[in-house]
Amino acid sequence: MKPGAPAILRWGPVWRAIYARSLGTVLIVLFLLSFVMQWTQSAAVAAQEAREYGEVAPTVWGYLGDPQL
Repeated sequence: MKPGAPAILRWGPVWRAIYARSLGTVLIVLFLLSFVMQWTQSAAVAAQEAREYGEVAPTVWGYLGDPQL
């Protein structure tokens, strides 16, 4: 182990594997978080617009299959 290496690298092979993939993991989590936020907020807007026009408001799960998402 090189001097000055992060302490997590000395904790064992499992932590080393997690550290080695940390950037990819963070990017995937950020993508999923942004997708879920956009999905739920878009579903809320679609439900509001449907209520304004007297239509049945789509559920969040129902909105997931909508092409407007």
